[in-house]
Amino acid sequence: MVMPDEKIAIGELEKNNGALTQSELVRNTGLSKVKVHRIVKRLESLGIVKKYPYGVTNKIKLEKILDDE
Repeated sequence: MVMPDEKIAIGELEKNNGALTQSELVRNTGLSKVKVHRIVKRLESLGIVKKYPYGVTNKIKLEKILDDE
């Protein structure tokens, strides 16, 4: 079960060819840094995204597309 804020983050990744830096995700979604960190951590545990070190931030890549529930 994906939460509404998680759907926002996934949607933003889908609009940007499946990859953004974590700081771009914060900027584009309007969510706080802490909220985005928690969303990324949860989506990573579900296997939906993968996080890669990228300078002083992280690159977030969409690993699997979700069907609308």
